[in-house]
Amino acid sequence: MNTSTHPSPSPQNSTTITPNTTLSSPHSFSNTSLPKTSTQPTPPPTTPPSSPSTNTTSTPRRQFSPTSTIMDTLGCNPAEIVFLIEYGKSEHRKDIDHEGNFIRQLVKAWEISPDKIRVGVVVYHDTVREVMHLSEKPHELDDGISTLTRALHPSGEADLAKALDYARGTVFKYARPNVEKIVVPIVHSMSTPELTRIPAAARSLKDECVLVMAITVYSDSLVYPVIHSAVEQPYSSYSHEFSSFRMLEETGDNYHLICT
Repeated sequence: MNTSTHPSPSPQNSTTITPNTTLSSPHSFSNTSLPKTSTQPTPPPTTPPSSPSTNTTSTPRRQFSPTSTIMDTLGCNPAEIVFLIEYGKSEHRKDIDHEGNFIRQLVKAWEISPDKIRVGVVVYHDTVREVMHLSEKPHELDDGISTLTRALHPSGEADLAKALDYARGTVFKYARPNVEKIVVPIVHSMSTPELTRIPAAARSLKDECVLVMAITVYSDSLVYPVIHSAVEQPYSSYSHEFSSFRMLEETGDNYHLICT
């Protein structure tokens, strides 16, 4: 069940990240600037090349979609928003710091107060724990997230399904009534055993009127169809994809809340 009042953005075209591509820093989620690629087929050459390559098979690369306006407007209405920070063994310490800085910039742009936005933080790898209860104090959140991410040591296998189940059973116990509840996991790695459990865990959250979004940071282990099935639909509006943790933080640095 989705109680969101946010308008769904128009679909946006995907673009391809190619090797050595320079990404410009986005100023909001809705105008993330990524390199454009032609959608027209390349005509065959009229003259055969003088030294043809023996390897004509190219490996397809992951396409990253410009993020939508859902995140731009996320802080406009009263909500209980819980971020799930991944810190599995595939991350580096600086990656976790990028995750924290991204969240801190969003929190700075939002009106954190008893009547508007409250934010909580859960951290997960092969275990899950709530490190910040839903808070209405902006300075407490900023200092707490900064201290937290610098203290986390990457280890274990990230278990997103377990984190979603934990969020459903724990973080919204003291949520305000008649206020939207939102879970935003940051996802970088996925293990095969959890793949079938993730959609079911997300569905259980949705059944309790919790909106599920996702922030993904590219890795070879990510299975995007699983993420797309787990989030609110249409998934193109609720799954935001980044090519690196650095790009994630840069987006937060230039984040602007857009309320109409």
